[in-house]
Amino acid sequence: MFVTLMAAAVIGNAVVMWIIYKHKVMHHGFNYFLFNMAFADLLIAVFNVGTSWTFNLYHDWWYGDICVLTSFFGIAPTTVSVFSMMALSWDRCQAVVRPLRKRPLSRRRSLITIAIIWAISTVTALPFAFAATVRELYLFNVLSREVSIRHACAAPAHPVFDHILFLIQYALPLFVLSLTFARIACAFRSTDVAAGSNSKASNHIRAKNKAVKMLSLMVITFMFCWLPYHLYHTFELNSSMEFENPNIGKYIYLCIYWIAMSSSAYNPVIYCFANERFRIGFRYVFRWMPMIQCSRENYEYSQLFPEKLRSMAITVQLNKTSREKNSRPLHRSYNSAAFSRCCNGAGGGAQQARRTYSARRINLKPDDV
Repeated sequence: MFVTLMAAAVIGNAVVMWIIYKHKVMHHGFNYFLFNMAFADLLIAVFNVGTSWTFNLYHDWWYGDICVLTSFFGIAPTTVSVFSMMALSWDRCQAVVRPLRKRPLSRRRSLITIAIIWAISTVTALPFAFAATVRELYLFNVLSREVSIRHACAAPAHPVFDHILFLIQYALPLFVLSLTFARIACAFRSTDVAAGSNSKASNHIRAKNKAVKMLSLMVITFMFCWLPYHLYHTFELNSSMEFENPNIGKYIYLCIYWIAMSSSAYNPVIYCFANERFRIGFRYVFRWMPMIQCSRENYEYSQLFPEKLRSMAITVQLNKTSREKNSRPLHRSYNSAAFSRCCNGAGGGAQQARRTYSARRINLKPDDV
């Protein structure tokens, strides 16, 4: 179960990072934060899930001095993710509430904000990392009446630490995100009425609404996954839950821990279903699977390469005009190209490319994801 979670988180977030890094159209402020969150989730999957689940299952630490790294990456990347969502929600709120003003998170400001987020997260995690040590545990088996020596990677336990983490990683972000999304909802309600029959304004609002929905789904998923974990540690539920069989408590905590760590694997799925460009990128990466058809030619003439898509649509239109005048086409017609299926799953050919470019021109704007 944990191995599957690790594989899904590592592969999914690595593909997200590749899509954003490789394609120029994805290089803007919003996606920089998505890249940052994918990198943080990948660190959680490798350095935290990869080591902690064995300790939680077998109550024995096998990895020696990596204990310090595990403690650090158990806190810093999570703080990075939640603070990144706060920054994105604030950016979306400003874009919706004050659409005529300059975007607060430009490329430069986004990179500076990400650096500040990592600095805050590092300062938050360092005390826990420095305090973490590998200690010997003497466990008494009630059934066999034997004592076994185990090792544990842990910092000195104190309720204050758990309460601080709860405030930084959950309570404060939940409060800020609730305010920003409430303001966004009010702005959308008034903007829909003001837009009226203006199709251009309606398309622009629809694009912003789509990005906000994707972000809200990310936030809801994150908060839902981490709620049981924070409740368990903050309110010391482990001391109040007593079972005749100690394994029951262990497996309950394993389920809570798995739900929290699974949040690192959900964002790539959300991106794939909510955004066409991410969907095309995932289809191209997994084109080797028998149920996915995405040739390199289809990939190169997709929304990930708007310049080529624009050039292709213009070429098709010129060829159509030339044929109507019974003159020789300037270029070969893409209508006869063997595009069996575009990477976004729609029917192929130049007609699809032209239709994609004209009908979804708003997607070529840097404001969108």
